[in-house]
Amino acid sequence: MDGSESTSLAGDAAGYHVGLATSSRRVAAERNLKTVGLFDKFETVIFGENTVHGKPDPEIYLLACERAGFAPEECAVPGTCAAPSGYAVCKTA
Repeated sequence: MDGSESTSLAGDAAGYHVGLATSSRRVAAERNLKTVGLFDKFETVIFGENTVHGKPDPEIYLLACERAGFAPEECAVPGTCAAPSGYAVCKTA
C-alpha cells in the first residue's frame, strides 16, 4: 500500500475530508487513481492544469483548501511535506 492509499483510507475511516493536490495532468492522474481504486476516495482533487504556478509554489495547496472549504491552517498535507523542500512549501501555504 503506497502513501496515497494509506492516507486516503485512514482519513476516510476517521471521518476526515480527504483531498488530493497533484501536479500530474488530470488524464494521467485520474486514470492511475481509477486503476488502483482510489479516485472516488478523494472528496476534492486538484490537478496540475488547475493552477498557473507548479510546485514548489503553494498555489495548488491553497486552491485545494479553498475548494474543500477549509482554511489552510485547518489542513494537513502528508506525503510531499515529508521532504525538507516540501515542508517549506506546505508551511508557506
